[in-house]
Amino acid sequence: MRFLQGSSGFFKGFLDTPTWVGLVLSPVLAGVLVPPALSLTWAGEGVEWRRQLVAQTPAHPEATRANAGQLMQEAEELFNQQTVETRQQALAKFEQARQLYKTIGDRAGEGQSLNNIGFTYFSQGQYGEALGYYQQSLDIRQEIGDRDGEGQSLNNIGLIYFSQGQYGEALGYLQQSLAISQAMGDRFREGTSLNSIGAIYSSQGQYGEALSYYQQSLAILQEIGDRFREGTSLNSIGAIYSSQGQYGEALSYYQQSLAILQEIGDRAGEGNSLNSIGAIYSSRGQYGEALGYFQQALDISQAMDDRAGEGSSLNNIGLTYYSQGQYGEALSYLQQSLAIRQEIGDRAGEGQSLNNIGAIYSSQGQYGAALGYYQQALAIRQAMRNVSIKMRQKIKGN
Repeated sequence: MRFLQGSSGFFKGFLDTPTWVGLVLSPVLAGVLVPPALSLTWAGEGVEWRRQLVAQTPAHPEATRANAGQLMQEAEELFNQQTVETRQQALAKFEQARQLYKTIGDRAGEGQSLNNIGFTYFSQGQYGEALGYYQQSLDIRQEIGDRDGEGQSLNNIGLIYFSQGQYGEALGYLQQSLAISQAMGDRFREGTSLNSIGAIYSSQGQYGEALSYYQQSLAILQEIGDRFREGTSLNSIGAIYSSQGQYGEALSYYQQSLAILQEIGDRAGEGNSLNSIGAIYSSRGQYGEALGYFQQALDISQAMDDRAGEGSSLNNIGLTYYSQGQYGEALSYLQQSLAIRQEIGDRAGEGQSLNNIGAIYSSQGQYGAALGYYQQALAIRQAMRNVSIKMRQKIKGN
């Protein structure tokens, strides 16, 4: 079976062959490298402009600011436990911190807490909620002249659009974020922005461009010693080689990625790499091995309440059963994947799932049913293309 990546691939040959998602995921997370592109800066990391703003706040706000900072720290610790319950608890504390910062007029703290709330929603696949908070954070940061925070918010908004398959919108925000990071000499965010832009080109089948951006990103991340994002960057490069049928090269990068992510305890990234390795084994017809890796990835995403990752793993398990002619099992998993992707607004993933369900019905000779799913998938693809075209025109106009 041929593996195709991203929305540029899943409409190719769709009358015969269902296609795969999750080869680069996180995302971030189906077909995207989300974790390294998300720059989650917690309160307390701060830069000089924040210290200057502290001095400008009303008299005697220090106790309130200290309480807000404590809440932010507690929320970070809860978030990092990566369970459904602790992420909900983290949200509550971030919101409490936001209210405290707002009370004392600390716009920088308010902007950061809004960003962190958005990130938490994003990590759960709730893209609409995340976008709203990210946009509020961006507005504040632009208002107070926080270039570092502005770049962070632009990056995170770009990743929302990327996760929804709106590649033109995503590219515009990420290019703005990259320009800011380069102007400020911020190597960390430069590396993550380069990686994210590479993922956009990869999703559109422009593998040469994608590989160039990924390799630039990897060099920077290794230079600054960022093991977390180095692992996901290696995964992304592996996906490029996989998309070109160079499975030996791909597997080498995936295994390097998995080793790093397991070493540092990055469960989300580990799930992405497991999905990717499973896809390689499936491409070689080693379906038992593939299912083992996909099931491990599914277990991780469900434990973390990572709805996007869960949708990808369900899709991959379904297609593995399809490859073995077990159409009933395949259809069950693909329908679960479709429901999740519709729920979280993942348009690219929804199109993939619709296309793959159509392939199941086509294989069973149920051509009317197959045509209905293919037409829905095609409509999504066309809508996404139109959005991308409009955004590219807007960018050129600027």
